[in-house]
Amino acid sequence: MSPYSPILIHSPDFSRPAHNMRKAPARIPRPTNPGHGRYIYAYAHTRTSQVLYSLTRHLTPSQLSKQLPDLGANHADSKLRKDLWQPFFTLCLPETESGDRQGLHAFKKLREYRKLHELSWKPSPLLSKPWTEGEIEELKQTLNTRGGNKKESVYDLIKREKKKMRVREVQDQKANSIADLAAVLLEQEDLGALTGPMREAEKKELRQKEVTEMLDLAAQADAGGLQKLGEEVAQMQTRIEELPDGQEDAVTGLSKTKLKHELYKMNGRKLRMEFSVNAVRQARNAHERGAAPSQTTASPIHSSTMTGKKKGPSNAITEYAKQLRTLSHKGMHRGALRQLDEKIAATQQSLDDALNGITEDVDIEKLQSKLLLNKVTKYKMELAAEATEAAQKEGRSTDLKDETPRIRVKAQEYKVQLLQQDVENAQQRDNSERIEQVEDMLTGAKQSLEFLKSVEGLSEEEFQRVEQTSRQRTASTEEDLARTEPADSPTQPKTAEGEPQAEAQQPTEPDWMTLLPSFPGRDPSHIPKRGPLKQQLRRLHSPVFTTEGVKVQWSNLLDLEYAAEWPANVSHERMGWTRYQAPHPQDAQAADLDISGFKQKQWRNRSANWVPAPEEAGEEAGELALEGKSRTVEESSRAEFVEGVKERVQRTLRARREEEERRKRAAKLGLSLDAGSEAQAGMSEVRV
Repeated sequence: MSPYSPILIHSPDFSRPAHNMRKAPARIPRPTNPGHGRYIYAYAHTRTSQVLYSLTRHLTPSQLSKQLPDLGANHADSKLRKDLWQPFFTLCLPETESGDRQGLHAFKKLREYRKLHELSWKPSPLLSKPWTEGEIEELKQTLNTRGGNKKESVYDLIKREKKKMRVREVQDQKANSIADLAAVLLEQEDLGALTGPMREAEKKELRQKEVTEMLDLAAQADAGGLQKLGEEVAQMQTRIEELPDGQEDAVTGLSKTKLKHELYKMNGRKLRMEFSVNAVRQARNAHERGAAPSQTTASPIHSSTMTGKKKGPSNAITEYAKQLRTLSHKGMHRGALRQLDEKIAATQQSLDDALNGITEDVDIEKLQSKLLLNKVTKYKMELAAEATEAAQKEGRSTDLKDETPRIRVKAQEYKVQLLQQDVENAQQRDNSERIEQVEDMLTGAKQSLEFLKSVEGLSEEEFQRVEQTSRQRTASTEEDLARTEPADSPTQPKTAEGEPQAEAQQPTEPDWMTLLPSFPGRDPSHIPKRGPLKQQLRRLHSPVFTTEGVKVQWSNLLDLEYAAEWPANVSHERMGWTRYQAPHPQDAQAADLDISGFKQKQWRNRSANWVPAPEEAGEEAGELALEGKSRTVEESSRAEFVEGVKERVQRTLRARREEEERRKRAAKLGLSLDAGSEAQAGMSEVRV
């Protein structure tokens, strides 16, 4: 057992049937919204020392019933009293998705540990301490003098007191919660140190397999495998169309459904092979230029095959027309143009703020790419909507196949214009890296524009033939270049003796692990839930816990001493002054808030008993301190004046009482007031 794990003194009896216990989830749930689970707020009861955990800054009455145990009558608040629940500590996790899921895991473990403490705890020695005769005699006197039921004995009172002691033992969880927090963080640190290297090794192995497969597929395509696979796909489609329902194929012995499944696999392999050919070519070109490959410079011929949506032979015009119909419908009936305008304006504002230095930690290249994509999509949507409206007015078909070549050319021209503007903006900012990147994209866009203009008047079948011919020409051109490259190299220089110098450095092999992109990911909704691929995705996407950037804010920094050990990377800070809610974790001024002014405003009829020394708090605190001293002097002088007035009034009343007694005594003796006073004076002389 780890030294920081919670120790169970008395294990609960799990042999009894637990009808109300629910099975714990198999994995950590993904947060429903970003930031959920990033902060964990703990509140402590000022009287009972109970602890509540919350994912929000405010407590709710439902948390009392869900988290606190039922200890019987008179031991639970009927309502949530904010004056009794004070902030205890706040756990702050890193601002990442892994940090959110790590926070949910910590929240779950903290509640489980508290439940164990409530069920398994060491009895206090006071419970077994015998009561003395004096204490029993005191209880007897209390029992006799009180009213109500006289049937209870002293031992009933002792039993009730011991029950209260057990309740207090279960309620007091402040020290346990601090130790639990340290144990959870240490457990997550060890878990992250164990799973982190394993995850990286698994990802590296999968990446190596992916790169090897991509190179093998590209080599097979260069050897004619792509054309052969296309012929097999066409034959399979013909065989499926000719096979009647309910019969098996004579060649393979498979049913029509299984043949469709095989066709789906063949189409998937064909798409991966086409993607591999394009990726390897772009990676090799990037290696020769000494720059990173750009996914946007792909040939327009192969752009339709890289989407992963096409099945069967090339049908780029049909697919593009389908996309245009979708864009036209959205633009005319769903208000997508207005939404795109809002997205473009928001993206442009974010980009301007990032370029002007107003915002930091923003991916500028991502914003620029997003802005370019939204503008081109909006332009295509406008063109598609105009073409659809014109077709409806003229009574023509609205499938947009005839307008597709013209719209593609216009959209590509608009993209070239935007890229040229981007190059000019980068030149004005003197951003050489961005200029080089956009120039590569502009070159690819111009090549695409030239190709689209050359095939603008062709039909779909002619376009497919041109596409196939262009692929074969591209492959043969690369082979010719590779074959003629050594012949075109300059002659080796020779030394003075006529001997050739050492050979120049051979061209290095491209770093395929870095240059090659990954295959397009599959749709998670189409992956079997209990299959090995789904389990692998869950394992790869599960968070790796770490204590880097973890922070704990305390209402009292001395409370962290209740834990024997804390992770080295965890930082501890003061929470600052608060009333009923914990301050916001990102509020840096809460810890330095001076509350003397607040108390001075709230309690004007009291002296300033929360005023720091003038040399510590500044001029304002010094003025408050002087004001408090003057108020103290004023109160003391007022008290002296009141005491003087009180003494004079009492002296006057005493003199009047004595005068009244003399009058009564003189009336009894039948003397006048003067004679009575003389006789009283003589009697006093005789007494003396």
